[in-house]
Amino acid sequence: MDNSNNSNPGRVLVAHNVARHGCGGMARMLESIHTALEAFGWEIDYFTADNMPAKGCPRIQRYAFSWYARHHARNAFLQGKAYDIINIHEPSGTAVVFGKSLIGKPAVVAISHGLEQRYWEQRLSRQTSMSDVPGWRARIFFPITSLWQSRLTLRHADHILCVNEEDRSYLVHHLHCDAERITRVFPGAGPEFARVAARRYYDSSCNRILFSGTWIARKGIHQIVEAFVALAARHPSIQLGILGAGVSLARVLSDFPESLHPRIIVFPALSHADCAEVLLDCDIFILPSLFEGTPLSLIEAMSTGIPVITSAICGMKDVVEDGVNGLLVAPGDSKQIVSSVELVMADSNLRERLGRRAAHDATYKYTWRAAAELVNEVYSGLTVRRTCGACHA
Repeated sequence: MDNSNNSNPGRVLVAHNVARHGCGGMARMLESIHTALEAFGWEIDYFTADNMPAKGCPRIQRYAFSWYARHHARNAFLQGKAYDIINIHEPSGTAVVFGKSLIGKPAVVAISHGLEQRYWEQRLSRQTSMSDVPGWRARIFFPITSLWQSRLTLRHADHILCVNEEDRSYLVHHLHCDAERITRVFPGAGPEFARVAARRYYDSSCNRILFSGTWIARKGIHQIVEAFVALAARHPSIQLGILGAGVSLARVLSDFPESLHPRIIVFPALSHADCAEVLLDCDIFILPSLFEGTPLSLIEAMSTGIPVITSAICGMKDVVEDGVNGLLVAPGDSKQIVSSVELVMADSNLRERLGRRAAHDATYKYTWRAAAELVNEVYSGLTVRRTCGACHA
C-alpha cells in the first residue's frame, strides 16, 4: 500500500522512554522510520525521555513514563489535535492502552526491540551468561516496574511491531497474541554506510576486528574478551576496535589483560559518516550477542561490505545466512568465534564473497524506506478500521 499521495493520512505520536536523538539503535530506528513516513503524509510528533521531568529515580521514571505519555496525548486531544496512532514501546504502554477513551481512542501500536519477557526468562534460566543473571534488586523491581506493563501492553495493543522471528513466535505461542496483529520489521542503514562499500578491498592484510555495540554482557562482551585473548596469542598483528561502547576507555580496557591494551582501540562517539569510515578501515565485524532484537549495528556493518560474524539467534539469524552473507556462531561460544575469525582472515576470496553479498542484501532488503512501507501499511489499516468503527458507533 502506497499512500505517498495522501496529503494527511493521520497524526502519529511516537512515545518511547529514550532520548530522541540518542545514539542507541532504538532511538535511531524510530526516528528513521518515522522520518520516512512523513513522505507518506503522516504528521509525526514525539514524546521521549527528553520530555520527562529531570528529577526522579530511573525506576520510578520507567513506571511513570506511560502516564506522562498519556497526559501528553490527553492535552493534544483537548486542544482538538487528537492522535490517530500512538506508537509506544512495550514496557511503557499500560496507561495508554487502558486510557484510550480519554485521549480520542487512538489505535495503539506497541513495538518491541527484543521482548522483555523472553529476555527476562532467559536471564532467570541462565541461558544468556552467568554474569547477566539478575540480582535480588532486579528480581524485585524489574517485574513490578516494567515486566507487567510489557505483558499488558502487548496483549491489549491494536497492533504489535517486533524485530525478529523468535519474538514473533513467542508472542503467538507464549503470550497468545493474535498473529494477524503482529508485523515483523527490520532496521535499515543510512546511505553513508552503503557509500563506502565501493571503496572496500579484500586482498590486503586482514588483522583488524571491529565490535560495534554497548559494552554490556548481553552483547557477548565476555566472549569477545576470551576470543581476542586467544587470537592475540596466535596473531601478533591482530587488533580490536570497539565502537559505541557507551562506557569509558578505562572500563572497557579493564576487561582485558593489560598486555593487550596497546592492541585495542576504543572509539569516541562519532557521526554516522565517521562510523562508516571506521567500518571501512576494519576487516572483520563481530557481534556475538546473547540476546537482541535485530541490531542496527549489524545492518550498518553489512551495508559497508565488511564480512560479519554474529550469533545464530534472534534477528541476527534472520538476516545472516551462514556461509552466504556472513558467518553464524553458537551464542556464548568464544572458541567458535576464534575459528570463524581465523577462517575469514586466511581466505580473501571468502572475505570478498561474504562482504559483497552482505552489502547487496543490506542495500536491497534492509532500508528505512522498506521498513517505513511496512509500518505505513499497518498505520493505514488501523486508521481505516478506526474511521469505520467511528462511523458505525
